[in-house]
Amino acid sequence: KQTMKAYQGMKYTVLDVFTSHKFAGNQLAVVDIPEGIVLTQDEKHTIAREFNYSETVFLHQQPDPSKHEWNIDIFTTEMELPFAGHPTIGTASLLGWRNRDMMLCVLLTKAGPINIRYDRDSTGTCRSATASIPHNVHIHTQPVPRSLIASQQPNIAHELQAESYPLVSPVKGMTFILVQLPSRESLSKVTVTATPTTASIDSEWGPSFCANYFYYAESEQQIHTRMIEGALEDPATGSAACTLGAYLSQGKAKSIRITQGEDMGRK
Repeated sequence: KQTMKAYQGMKYTVLDVFTSHKFAGNQLAVVDIPEGIVLTQDEKHTIAREFNYSETVFLHQQPDPSKHEWNIDIFTTEMELPFAGHPTIGTASLLGWRNRDMMLCVLLTKAGPINIRYDRDSTGTCRSATASIPHNVHIHTQPVPRSLIASQQPNIAHELQAESYPLVSPVKGMTFILVQLPSRESLSKVTVTATPTTASIDSEWGPSFCANYFYYAESEQQIHTRMIEGALEDPATGSAACTLGAYLSQGKAKSIRITQGEDMGRK
């Protein structure tokens, strides 16, 4: 088997996810890893840093494509993730475009298998991809105190109304601090910060990626959000949206529309 050093011909695709417009939504690189090519975790991490997107997917080709199952690895510039939303949808859409007769497939992630269903028009063109996300929602024992959020976000310190904010994981290895704000104006004042996001994650749920997910509820159905992790702002964060939706619904069926990326010009 060849390593990356011996193989320099890997193909990749760049997509804008969660949008119908070019140069909007959330950027994603999908790197095709042919059968017989082996990349180490460090090599994947190096490639992800070179793209410098919020996430990069490594799509492993399989000897029997008729099975419609693909292993994927998801990397940020800092770490590997067990699951992330826009890499899942972006990769599923790419596979849907490549396999025009495929109606169902499975993406095998570190968090578990993700079933994908396609909606196609009469010509076979993929109009949308819907994912059944594996989840094990957990609210951590220690919420995050207002003082910590205020120290990272001085522009909105006086607008933080709760004494503490819930710390929630949709799956092990992904965690978000859910910070509700009183107005759309408050949300617009949120900034990136030089301070990495930290929190007291329950021991059996770590290690974990952790980020702040700020939101303003215009109504019960319409919510505006921003995801900040230190110096990174993500224009569209599927895992955080899943987390917030699960937390707000608390086990009850509920339809929520989440809009993100407005303040970055990537709605």
